[in-house]
Amino acid sequence: MKRLIPFMMLATLGLLTLRCSQGSSGLEIKGNIQNSQNLQVFLDKFVYGKASEVASRQIIDNAGNFSFNFPEGLDAGVYFLRIGARRAALIIDGKEASIEISGNLPTLDKYQFSITGSTAAETFRAFMDGAMNKKVPTIDEAQEFIASTPDANVAAFTAHMLANGNAQLISIQEQGHARLAQAMPDAELTTAFAAYIEAYKAQAQARSAGPIRVGDPAPDIVMDGPKGQSYALSQLKGKIVLLDFWASWCAPCRRENPNVVEVYNKYKDQGFTVFSVSLDKTRDNWLRAIEQDNLSWPTHVSDLQYWNSAAAKLYGVRGIPATFLIDREGKIAATGLRGAQQIEAALKQQL
Repeated sequence: MKRLIPFMMLATLGLLTLRCSQGSSGLEIKGNIQNSQNLQVFLDKFVYGKASEVASRQIIDNAGNFSFNFPEGLDAGVYFLRIGARRAALIIDGKEASIEISGNLPTLDKYQFSITGSTAAETFRAFMDGAMNKKVPTIDEAQEFIASTPDANVAAFTAHMLANGNAQLISIQEQGHARLAQAMPDAELTTAFAAYIEAYKAQAQARSAGPIRVGDPAPDIVMDGPKGQSYALSQLKGKIVLLDFWASWCAPCRRENPNVVEVYNKYKDQGFTVFSVSLDKTRDNWLRAIEQDNLSWPTHVSDLQYWNSAAAKLYGVRGIPATFLIDREGKIAATGLRGAQQIEAALKQQL
């Protein structure tokens, strides 16, 4: 018995030591991002409806390597890895010990990088990679993903990203919030997301009438096209024009684009055309989306100012896609058209 007691004490001490080391190991996020040498890399904490807070910052070495160390770990939630103007969301479940990221700076915000050590982060990355670079999900596919993905933060933030800027998809955000409320009822993210959705509903209701009404003269838009040439909406007077506000990052817009293409191809020889205003931030993403979605009409413009787009402000656009059908006299004939049938029905009244 005397020999057994010291052995049991040593074993117990070993277990305690192991547990202490596991509990205090914290979290390390390390990565290698090519073409980012000697730049600053930030990890920002995201909260719905609020400005992101910098959780940490480091200098990337001359080989593209960086490392964040959090001795106490990180709370479960949404974070952004940010380098220069490019960033990508990382979903953390709070249980990770080590996360490794490898990629290239020009494709960081397209979610074309690898990540290991976090199932939640990789699940979200893979979904965004597919949505941005392969096939925009349908509403049914998005709802299925939000309902079935295991991590509630992945579900909620996916809903937020997909419905961003579109009042017609508030229900998807509510679906995401329901997942979050069930898993983390008292978390800051949960209450903040609920407040964000309620505020968004109020804004959508307040702007439902909109400053531009049917029968009003269409305010002119003069803006640069993809090659720097200037286009004016007023130059299309005499044609029936679908003024279409969209962006490459807007999933609902990308789902709507085939409908616009269908109507354009059918009626382009009958005096119908499209004037597209993009709320993109980068030229490359804008031009790539034009090509991918076969938007073959010539009048594409953007000032690359995102929601600060001068044209969007002029027309009171706070959610996209947003459409205005303009008659041959340059007056607003219809607003808020969605789907090929709806666009075609309004167009036929003007032919």
